Amino acid sequence: MTQMERSKEKGLAPHLKTTIKRSPLCGRSFSSEGFTMVEIIVTIFILGLALAAIYGILSVDMASATASKNNYTASMLAQEGVELVRNFRDSDWLAGREFGSLGGLGGPVNGVFAVEWSGTTLLPAEFADEYLEKDSNGVFSYDGGGDTLFKRAITIDETTDPGVEIIVRVDVTWTERGLDKKLSAEDHLFNWYQK
Repeated sequence: MTQMERSKEKGLAPHLKTTIKRSPLCGRSFSSEGFTMVEIIVTIFILGLALAAIYGILSVDMASATASKNNYTASMLAQEGVELVRNFRDSDWLAGREFGSLGGLGGPVNGVFAVEWSGTTLLPAEFADEYLEKDSNGVFSYDGGGDTLFKRAITIDETTDPGVEIIVRVDVTWTERGLDKKLSAEDHLFNWYQK
């Protein structure tokens, strides 16, 4: 009787039953009609390790993407702060105000301030310790939208040559994964406009 006839007699399809001839180590014949429990446990263990590795890689990638997004947002907020102060300086020239009054604050100013994208002058220092809000259009301000992670403080300093140069430093701070982060931008604005 052939192996195929024996398989048909037992009700098995010939391609599902295989016989391993003799093991060179113990001299016995083994038949393989399915997976053993050990094979299943080893397979599940290996799949578990692979899934854990993939999860680890994905979680690191997500944390990295969040950090990159926050750094990018902070750099744009810092640049916006510098540009707004530069705009105040230019507006002073057009309005005939003294260099350094930055939006008509009455003469050269020094200290810590805040600024809004739609503002025409610097805001008092207490705003610098408030979180910026973001509206549905993605615009950051102090008066509309949901809270964000970011605070922005603008420090204005005169140099040793008043009326010629002011130093603008914008500090954007936020907390990410329990760590305090800070990004700063600095610019020197000069009184190059001749009346």
